[in-house]
Amino acid sequence: MAGTSDGREADDEAIRTDRMWLGPVAGLAVLAALGIVFYAVTHPRTKAPAVSSYLLDVTATQIAALRFQAQGKTLTLYQTQSSGGATWTIGGGAQADQSLVQTFVGNLTTLTADRTLTKAPTAADLQSWGLAPPTSILTVERTGGAASLELKLGVQSPVGDYYTQVGQSPTVYLVGGTVASEISANPSAWLPPPAASGSASSGTSAAASSATPAGSGTSGVAGSSTG
Repeated sequence: MAGTSDGREADDEAIRTDRMWLGPVAGLAVLAALGIVFYAVTHPRTKAPAVSSYLLDVTATQIAALRFQAQGKTLTLYQTQSSGGATWTIGGGAQADQSLVQTFVGNLTTLTADRTLTKAPTAADLQSWGLAPPTSILTVERTGGAASLELKLGVQSPVGDYYTQVGQSPTVYLVGGTVASEISANPSAWLPPPAASGSASSGTSAAASSATPAGSGTSGVAGSSTG
């Protein structure tokens, strides 16, 4: 009997020891769980930027034409899609500089603002920033009868970005990069380089006549019939 009693006492002691450890361990588990919940609440995951963060809601294949108005001149580029890919032409059927235009379109469709300057500019602000009226305008005509999109650029800021508005929204952004500088450049830059020979081709001659003064009313102005 003594042996049985000693065995029971040993078992009871073991149970008491296990219970002594169980309390602190359970407490630590609860604290760890609370810590995880607290971190999740105070450090939410940052979602990847949505496509809507781009300034223009358009893809390359949805562009029917690009109309540039800058430095007193207007030039319209038209896109034609075929099995061989996209071809960009100027009024009169002359081809534009394909590589230059395609690179521009790729950058344009993923254009984002470096900064949102203000959502409520004053009239004095717009005049100071060259947006009343805009210094240059890019109109993006979309396929399928979708409404056109418009980027309005002002002067450059002290850090080199351009003051920019989209469509009729009053919000003013700061936009940098080559897209803004190319919109503000002389539209003649989109013409193909001169022929290597001494005489220019007829296509180049037709293209040269397309970059005409804005509002001239000349029949050779690309896109004049579209308004």
